[in-house]
Amino acid sequence: MIYLQRATNVQGSCVMTDGSGRPVTVKALVVLGLLSGVVGILSGYALIADPSGEGLGLSTGLLDGLPVGDFSLVGLLLSTAFGVVPLVAAAGLLTMRGPAVLRSLSAWSRHHWAWTCTVAVAVTELIWMTVEAFLIGLFGITVFWSFFQLAVLVVALHPDVRRFYALARER
Repeated sequence: MIYLQRATNVQGSCVMTDGSGRPVTVKALVVLGLLSGVVGILSGYALIADPSGEGLGLSTGLLDGLPVGDFSLVGLLLSTAFGVVPLVAAAGLLTMRGPAVLRSLSAWSRHHWAWTCTVAVAVTELIWMTVEAFLIGLFGITVFWSFFQLAVLVVALHPDVRRFYALARER
């Protein structure tokens, strides 16, 4: 069982933590990132394994007028950009580590690279869902996943999360 307690952050504001020193909202962001990555990998794999899309109830007729003939390229994109990348970002959010090439993202965002990556992926997925809705129509999963990514953004932009992942000079 998780017991929440109030803690005071660097700015003197009260935040809810679970005793580990990490705000509950930070842990929620990690969980959302993990879920997003797992769904991305599973969805991508399903489309790579069955490029017709029939296993997911899709038809290649949805792709008429698009530069692809089946869902294999879409599956590859889903599994990497919306699967592996969110999992790497979630690992970075959790460990606060990462390779130097990813840490360079922090320079322009002034936040930990994993936070920047998480926000970028959520925004990219929202754009993807919007374009998908215009090109092939609106589906229930599109609406659900759009709200899920909006939740990721809301949590990522929460003041406690932004402070937690802000670079040291801004804390």
